[in-house]
Amino acid sequence: MNKWMITAAALLLTTPVMAAQNLTVWTRISQEGAKPFFDEFEKRNPDIRLQVEYIPGGKNHVNKLVAAVAAGTPPDVTTLDVIATEGFGRLDALLPLDDLVKSNPNLAEKLFPQGPLGTGRYEGRLYALPFGGDGSLIVYNKAIFKERGLDPNRPPRTWDEFTEAARKLTFSRGGGAKPDVYGFYYIPSQPSLTTFLWLPYFWMAGGTFNDREKMAFTFNSAAGERALGYLMDLHLKHKVVPPSAIGAAGTADNMVEFLQGRVAMAFAGPTVIGRVARDAPTMEIGLMPHPTPTADTRSTTFSGGDNVAIMKGISKDKLPAAIKLMEWLVSVEGQRLWQQTKFFLPVRVELLQDSYYATRPLEKAALEIFLTAHEPPVTAHYVEVQQYLRDAFEETAFGLATPKEALAKAAGRANELVKRTGKP
Repeated sequence: MNKWMITAAALLLTTPVMAAQNLTVWTRISQEGAKPFFDEFEKRNPDIRLQVEYIPGGKNHVNKLVAAVAAGTPPDVTTLDVIATEGFGRLDALLPLDDLVKSNPNLAEKLFPQGPLGTGRYEGRLYALPFGGDGSLIVYNKAIFKERGLDPNRPPRTWDEFTEAARKLTFSRGGGAKPDVYGFYYIPSQPSLTTFLWLPYFWMAGGTFNDREKMAFTFNSAAGERALGYLMDLHLKHKVVPPSAIGAAGTADNMVEFLQGRVAMAFAGPTVIGRVARDAPTMEIGLMPHPTPTADTRSTTFSGGDNVAIMKGISKDKLPAAIKLMEWLVSVEGQRLWQQTKFFLPVRVELLQDSYYATRPLEKAALEIFLTAHEPPVTAHYVEVQQYLRDAFEETAFGLATPKEALAKAAGRANELVKRTGKP
């Protein structure tokens, strides 16, 4: 590594930003979601011009960035899906930030939640900082809670309480044998169920997803069986999940049943707030964190969203401008723009106390949940293992395998992949 890369913090102090400096920036975030950040930065820094390329679709962005790294023509700065950060750290394509954040109070680690901050690490080094946050949660219909005698202001907090509530919320308004309202909704064929939605239950049960030193996936554990068993029991044992969800395609819209009042609770993310406001404006909803195995277990969620990174190939004269851009993107003033665009949640801890949230309880609840987030597993095989787990969830949901059998099969496939590639 070049010496100047190691001492990026010192360069910020000694190298002035050149007049009319140009920076190239790539992002997978839409123009609607990210453009206000870059426009405001240019307004505040007229001596720095940004050439921003919006690359829709996470895979499109990653594939193009990989090709650019291989060709030696990467951008200067990029945002990255949190699960893609590992791959570019492994490629040695990102500028290490450890020295910089230690010396720069505007980028200090203490400014960010620990889970989201962990998504920027690879093999002990920090390569990216949180930029926009996302986390899974549960949305519920307050009117149906009231209809069934449940307090909508006191949603269930433990697994047992959640099961009991879901059973009460599964009923027939006409008194028939078949329910026309179900307590809970998830689709086993959705890949997101296996990570964004299930992993919080796995972590709360004490699970460790993989062991990079031993080059092995470890989700086929007692914790894995317990977490998968809990979710599948809601369907197989307690019958609180509509049968139509079990056979639904992985691309199905899991919010339709909720929006039309046929289910009382559903997995979701923060964007559900805007979706309900648009498609079911008279519906009063609440947001709850994932229920916990026991009352003394801390709830958590999946730390999704995007990081911001500086590419290792950046020229020496552009580095101060890139650092200035990074400072703006993660600043309190910059992070407030997520309140405007709604694409992601802010990643700065102190914004939970911002006056904006005093009159927006749903947005505040979503941010509170995100601040508890657990970083995703670090693996070169995230996409493939997600598919293996999706297959395991389907088999379990259809009664073709027990959670133990299904997870053992998925872990076997994942570990074979590690052996073939030599990558953890």
